[in-house]
Amino acid sequence: MKKTFLFFVAFICTVNITNASVYRTGEIAYHYVSGLTYEFTLVTYTGIFSNPLEVIECGDGSWDTLSLTNVISLPNGVKKNEYLGFHTFVGIGTYIISFEGSNRIGGIVNIPNSNNVPFFIKATLVVNPLLGINNSTVLNNPSIDTAFVGQTFIYNPTAYDMDGDSLVYILDTCKGEGGLDIPGYSLPQDITFDINTGNFIWNSPQIIGCYNFAIRIEEYRNGIFIGNVIKEIQIIVTSGAGINDNNYTFDNLSIFPNPSDGNYTLQFINNKSGTVEVNVFNILGKEVYSEKLETTAGINHANIDLSGLSDGIYFLRAKIDENLYSAKIIKQ
Repeated sequence: MKKTFLFFVAFICTVNITNASVYRTGEIAYHYVSGLTYEFTLVTYTGIFSNPLEVIECGDGSWDTLSLTNVISLPNGVKKNEYLGFHTFVGIGTYIISFEGSNRIGGIVNIPNSNNVPFFIKATLVVNPLLGINNSTVLNNPSIDTAFVGQTFIYNPTAYDMDGDSLVYILDTCKGEGGLDIPGYSLPQDITFDINTGNFIWNSPQIIGCYNFAIRIEEYRNGIFIGNVIKEIQIIVTSGAGINDNNYTFDNLSIFPNPSDGNYTLQFINNKSGTVEVNVFNILGKEVYSEKLETTAGINHANIDLSGLSDGIYFLRAKIDENLYSAKIIKQ
């Protein structure tokens, strides 16, 4: 999974630390439980702080409070926050589940005055037992990634639909207050987007800074629209390139060298002995490698051999102490 390869440069984006949470990006997902009850997951990427609770609008005139269940500390003071809650709808229908956060980080290049613009994200759920169980598309790729000036950048949400629904990808507009288009918002120049694969290709970023864009993934079952999710992504364009810049490090996981000829070293820290699951996906979201590693408490090392795969971009996911870590890896 995409290397939230976030070795940010301090001046790229600014954070107003007087707010509880200052939003970079995020997404909403839903999972069928039983009857008309669904589990909602909200993922936000914020500055230094994580709110203990967040409120979502359920699309039926009600609001639910989601509780913070997991926080992953990313490099440079970024937090990945996961919130969980449940909601029971009163009947069949099409519901828009949404979240609005007070404000974004400052300095987003393609969102004017971004520190004064609310963060808004939504998903659409069709509740109809006649259509069968309905879960949102799983998006394996994190919502933050890094690009380099003058180098082609590729992002793919690596979407997987557990219900087997057909997917269509649409390049969407980032939203602000009330879910409206952000005044002055614009996409970077020199980009292409594939509605069939979800590949977002930025041919040659030129200006250092943070850029946000959104991808809407629509689900169809037997030709019938059954829901969608919108994933807003933040790309941090930096000036540096070279093999060492791609080494990926979280507090609990490091992957190096990156790029590689296919042989990677994973260093990770376990709080307890157990099994670490490692999965690798191609840019279409298909799993191409999996392994379960038996580990001990403390610092562990493992070698991952992907030399049999074609050169290109892949996304690695590791489950350590019940936490999921994601990274983009490059084979060349």
